[in-house]
Amino acid sequence: MSGDRNRRKEILLALASVFFALAFLIHGCGGGGGDGGSSGPFQITFSLDDTFQVPHGDNTIHIAVVRSSDNVVVDGGFGTVSATLNPSFTFVSGAVMDRGIDYELHYWIDSNIGGGTLGVCDPKAIDHQWSIEFLSVTNDKVGTVSHNPAITEDVCSTFTLDLEPDPTNNWYVTTPNSTLSKFNTVNFVVTFSNGEAADMVFSSSPQFQLWSVPSVINPPVVINSEPSGNVAPGGFLSYDVTVTVSGLPATETQLAIRPVEDNLYGTLAPSQVPLVSESITIF
Repeated sequence: MSGDRNRRKEILLALASVFFALAFLIHGCGGGGGDGGSSGPFQITFSLDDTFQVPHGDNTIHIAVVRSSDNVVVDGGFGTVSATLNPSFTFVSGAVMDRGIDYELHYWIDSNIGGGTLGVCDPKAIDHQWSIEFLSVTNDKVGTVSHNPAITEDVCSTFTLDLEPDPTNNWYVTTPNSTLSKFNTVNFVVTFSNGEAADMVFSSSPQFQLWSVPSVINPPVVINSEPSGNVAPGGFLSYDVTVTVSGLPATETQLAIRPVEDNLYGTLAPSQVPLVSESITIF
């Protein structure tokens, strides 16, 4: 019996997700009987109605337009859900969706229902979050959605980045590529290990280099914590750094970072400081 109940629940959730997306599909813009006369690219106009006011009024919302094939964020934004206005929030993307390509709209609200951490994308029961799918886009999408916690989906991974060595193995870069200026900040909480045979010395600040790719721009940085003193071979170098990316040109799609020490090595390549852990969040 429990299996039947679970199956019925899955069917109901699937149907609810379809109806949720219909708010956009029936409002597709463009000529040609809804197929759109334009070759693109297309944009999204996305609104929350007044049912978001009570549960999420004055909460911060984060949004990303994601290309489904490779999970690349092609546009995004953030703002505040209004406790009084209808619509309670509206996001208008750039013309970023190419014709015939699948996209998704991911968004989460920093609601911290029953717990959670402000500024962190917590699980969907704590920070409500949703996903809307647009298959084979042929026109602009315009729609308004109502609050429905029954069909939340985990999208926190969309708002995180990974680190990997760049092709020359001289520094680390964030992946996947994202238009960084569509967001406000990127927070790095990363730990490396000393992979050399001698102590590394950290006596000045900043103890790292950070720049945007491809134009090598140094964005504003707030150092929350960084290494200090000597780190023995096998020891850890930990950083907590917040980078403001909203002022970067639209050309910038990655951040590069490498530690710097003050004794024998200077700038440190990935082979010298292997990555131990990472938590890189875009807001």
